[in-house]
Amino acid sequence: MARLLLSITWIALFPLALWAQVQGQDDPRYQKLRTEWLAGADDQATLRDMAALANEGNVAAQVTLGMLEFAFPTHFYLTDRFSPNSRKAIFRKPNGRFGVPWIRFAAPNSPLAALLMHHEGTDYAAHSGALADAGVIRRAIDYTNMPMNLGDTLSTMRALGHPALLPYTGPALFPFMQAFEAGARGTKYEDLANAISDLRQSLPALDSEDQILVAPFFSSKGAVSREESEDAWRARGADLLQHPKLAPMAAVVRAACPQNADDVMGVLFHLRGSQQTRLDLISPLAPLVSTEDWLASDRFKGDLLRVWYPTSSKFKDLEQRAPCYAKAVIEAYKP
Repeated sequence: MARLLLSITWIALFPLALWAQVQGQDDPRYQKLRTEWLAGADDQATLRDMAALANEGNVAAQVTLGMLEFAFPTHFYLTDRFSPNSRKAIFRKPNGRFGVPWIRFAAPNSPLAALLMHHEGTDYAAHSGALADAGVIRRAIDYTNMPMNLGDTLSTMRALGHPALLPYTGPALFPFMQAFEAGARGTKYEDLANAISDLRQSLPALDSEDQILVAPFFSSKGAVSREESEDAWRARGADLLQHPKLAPMAAVVRAACPQNADDVMGVLFHLRGSQQTRLDLISPLAPLVSTEDWLASDRFKGDLLRVWYPTSSKFKDLEQRAPCYAKAVIEAYKP
């Protein structure tokens, strides 16, 4: 309890601009290990050295290891290959039988680590905004969905409209708001429709080029749904392949499937889902590793392929529709 209260105090005392400043991130030893990690170097050797640095008190190393626990598919890929003792030695601060997660251990000394901790009774929309302010974009977007799950759609829309999130959420947010507003008009939810309209008009307009990044929303009798056929996504493949925001993904697709990259691009959007496909292009370690650095790394190329699990039913669909890409996924899982 004392550690929890101390963590909350750190969040209250530090301005948002300082949350991304983590002690030890400028240490040459940490920078070297960060570079090795992004280069796709020997995972176990690099992470053992990172854990050793964390045990010496480097908070940036502690937070990095803690964030990797949330960085699917990276964590799944690593933990599946490591022994239980290796996992504990790397991802836990030695303490008793099971150790302490590095994020929890770092929280009293790092506002960013404290922010990454989930506390009971969290205001999800407010927490999403704090994460977005700190540059933890993927986690912030995850938190935006919680108010809607609890019946507060408007709070979710407001959270998704955060300036730091809008470049990633805008393609889906604007058509979703329009469809939801249309479905609420003329019903007992007229006030909600008006609130959504006000919110939509307060946000910057959606870039017209981004409209192809998301399937259209449909509204009927107050219900909102999204549906688009595989053929429709395949037809968009060539445009998706040329979209500037998808260039890092397009490079991976072209390398795996040079003969039919446009068709495969459409298949991936259909099977993976347009929203999740775009989230795959955000650094899971931001702000310690920017999205720009992440997308330029060999680590990203491997992890983008490894979002597909060879044992999943969707992977079987991928094997049927894009065998060249499925083959690249299998290769990415090899040590």
